[in-house]
Amino acid sequence: MTETEKPTALTIVFSGTIQGSAEWSLQPRDGSTLVTVTITSTLPPQSIEAVVAEVGIEADGAGVVSPSTIETMIKTQLNTILTDLQSLSEQQPPPAAMASVDIPEITSPFPNAMSPHLEAVTSHTRDWAQQAGIPEIADPSSGLADLPRLACLSHPHASQDALCVCSDWYSLAFHLDDYFDTTERGADPSNMDHFQQPLLEVFEQDQQQSHDEPMVRAFADIWNRVIARAPSVWQERFAHHHHDSLAAHQWEAHNRATNQIPDRSTYIQKRRLTGGMFPSFDLVELANDVYLSHADYQNGPVMAFHEAAANVVGWTNDVYSLQRELEHKEVNNFVVVVRHDQRCSLQAAITEVRELIDAEMHRLEALGERLTASSGEDNTLTNHQTAIKRWTQGQLKWINESSRYSPSA
Repeated sequence: MTETEKPTALTIVFSGTIQGSAEWSLQPRDGSTLVTVTITSTLPPQSIEAVVAEVGIEADGAGVVSPSTIETMIKTQLNTILTDLQSLSEQQPPPAAMASVDIPEITSPFPNAMSPHLEAVTSHTRDWAQQAGIPEIADPSSGLADLPRLACLSHPHASQDALCVCSDWYSLAFHLDDYFDTTERGADPSNMDHFQQPLLEVFEQDQQQSHDEPMVRAFADIWNRVIARAPSVWQERFAHHHHDSLAAHQWEAHNRATNQIPDRSTYIQKRRLTGGMFPSFDLVELANDVYLSHADYQNGPVMAFHEAAANVVGWTNDVYSLQRELEHKEVNNFVVVVRHDQRCSLQAAITEVRELIDAEMHRLEALGERLTASSGEDNTLTNHQTAIKRWTQGQLKWINESSRYSPSA
């Protein structure tokens, strides 16, 4: 709310029967805005018994409900709404602009590497996107055309065929993320559910089924290619992780629709899902042809290792995309969450997030050493933790160099 807004009214419905209206006005004060709310209630012309039954007011021993009891019940519910309105008015809004803040360079201690297949993978994904009916993926102005490079940085030792799968998945995942972030559907949870359902049905359908929607057709193509090369335990994880990721996008949509900045602990957990981190880790296994058993994947240190890597990449993405997301009034950003949680400046929030990223990077290194020490004779965990570190480095290098995170992108 701003000082220029006119008095606003809304209708509140309690239990579908008792209605109340609230009107508020905004008055500038020294360094703040006074929000004055007037609440009134109305009782529709219907039997008192129906109202009593609907709101759950108990009658006395003679079966009579006094008018004062009903009035007390209504006032209690209206006071609850007033408290909610006060809480909403006090919530610190996302900053409207970056002003003058410093965005730190965030790197990892892991070595750089680039696949020699970059040119071939780039050509493949460009043709694949055109054939799938999503030409914007290959459009340089969309900020998506550089995603084959992300795949080649993140999986530098993968085969060309595996890299093509990873590149196509990254391209589609980023395209979906942009679609959710920049369209009305991204602020409408119910509409998003209707859109997501055909994507999730791909995991249950026959491989030969045709799809009219380009994004569903592209997703089905990727799924058909990975199940031809990956074991069933991996396939189950990959499908499950997509279910979780798409559900988390609905959570983001609710936050946008209500302009609600999420609390820190919830955001940290959800960010790993909205960023598609766990399907990305699945692709690390596929790209390196080293698959974890169910027991290894559920191992406590492995799960903590994955969480640390997801935090590093997800939070770094939030720092670098901050200005772009503020321009879209995005509430789902870790810097915005920390600023709201700490009631601090934007620069202080950036600094704190950077320190948290450094701490997670140290945790990632320590957990990687622990996995190597506990790896069996086949070195599965050693190879996996090395591949995840390469993935982390590739992600950070791409984020640092990509034009996608400039404000005008």
